[in-house]
Amino acid sequence: RLTKFAIFAWIFLFVFAFPVAAQDSTQIFCIDGDPLSGIRTAIGCINASSPGGLVNQIVNWVLGIAITATLVSIVYSGFLYVTSSGDQKKVVQAKTFLISSISGLVVIALGVVLLNFIGVRVLGLDPWGFRL
Repeated sequence: RLTKFAIFAWIFLFVFAFPVAAQDSTQIFCIDGDPLSGIRTAIGCINASSPGGLVNQIVNWVLGIAITATLVSIVYSGFLYVTSSGDQKKVVQAKTFLISSISGLVVIALGVVLLNFIGVRVLGLDPWGFRL
């Protein structure tokens, strides 16, 4: 019987590790011969030309994953609500899960607004490419 960790490890290997092994090892830059163009990885090109660009790309990836997880949890709470069959305990559980999911989406949106305001307007990180 496979555990959750073993399943996660196989999925990780198929998504991230095997595509890297299949790439041509001589082409490590996104644009051939240009080290400022970024580094080619299994998840795409990573901007390595400036610290701000790298931070911006990492923040965008984390935001994408967080928003996707939030939307999946909203769909799951709808599934819980539909399959509750009128059981009040399950209906309350589904509504609580939905409220928590929407609250998480609001927190993510406020985090983006605050990061953009503090990073760009207050600290002046715009010249280094920090833009959400």
